[in-house]
Amino acid sequence: MFTPEEMANHLGMLQLDLSESEFRAHAAAHTRAVDAALRELLRDAVAQGELPSGTDVPRLARAVKITTDGSLLRWALTGDGDPAALLHDDLDHLLGRIS
Repeated sequence: MFTPEEMANHLGMLQLDLSESEFRAHAAAHTRAVDAALRELLRDAVAQGELPSGTDVPRLARAVKITTDGSLLRWALTGDGDPAALLHDDLDHLLGRIS
């Protein structure tokens, strides 16, 4: 996303996803696939020593997704800064707390 208007389009689709059962089923499947991919990436990071052993991978995957969503929504509301840089900074902050 490069503009707040693009984020508004995504939020408009979210409204449709939440209000129509067929769209909701697809959105839920997509969310579960993203969650699974995040868990896999984080498990790999633990296995490679990039994150501490004993990391609660499912919980961290959830926190990463929440951070990503929240960071982009905040950017869309404020228009402050570059969304990619802000997202990178927020994820670095979150993951830095784990290491």
